[in-house]
Amino acid sequence: YRRCRLCPRLCGVDRTAGRAGFCGQSDRLRLAWAGLHYGEEPPVTGRGGSGALFFSGCTLGCPYCQNDQLSRCGMGREVSEEELARLMLALQGRGAENINLVTATQFTPGVLAAARRARGEGLALPLLWNSSGYERPESLELLEAEIDVYLPDCKTLDPEVSRRILGVAEYPVVV
Repeated sequence: YRRCRLCPRLCGVDRTAGRAGFCGQSDRLRLAWAGLHYGEEPPVTGRGGSGALFFSGCTLGCPYCQNDQLSRCGMGREVSEEELARLMLALQGRGAENINLVTATQFTPGVLAAARRARGEGLALPLLWNSSGYERPESLELLEAEIDVYLPDCKTLDPEVSRRILGVAEYPVVV
């Protein structure tokens, strides 16, 4: 989080000093919602639902975001890595089919630490990385050991549309 370079925006801000990057977040994990979610694709939700953890902030900032109150309006509360691990285990206990990490790129180090803790305490579900696909290869490499399924939501493969709507012409290349 120091000189943050987790996403392709490469803000470089010191999020450990409480400063926010483009994502709008400091280094403190901020969770907007946790629960069983049935709004994903049927193979993801299964019968028990997806154990969704929706994080606050976003590295892409789509103007048409369906989760705007989470991604840009600050909805949510700070949680520790320990609490996040407990939430993962609680969702497993409620019958979740998986743990669905929604828009977590800006919190990659903390989410990974929580996932490792949860695995050590008995989490046996697949971990899904549900993102905009706007990721750096270096960040994806960090995820490799813990994430089982990647669920990128590709916005466009047209650089002009990407530049005009998302403000990042390189999105198609990055995704």
